[in-house]
Amino acid sequence: MFLIFMFIFFISAFLLLMYGVIKSRKVTVPFFLLLFLGTYCFFNVAKDVLDELDLGSKTSFNQLDDDIFEIDD
Repeated sequence: MFLIFMFIFFISAFLLLMYGVIKSRKVTVPFFLLLFLGTYCFFNVAKDVLDELDLGSKTSFNQLDDDIFEIDD
């Protein structure tokens, strides 16, 4: 539940930031740093939310490749 709240929080914070920048027409270096940090946090939270919702399988493609090419001695 906490991760879903954080996901919604970062989306709303990002939209408010974009609205403020577009309205003031000031694009500065701190804006790009905040944009990068916000995007990084957004994708981390999105990944955690998707893991929490368990929409996909638990195995990754790397694990599948290891299983396919595993040699039994």
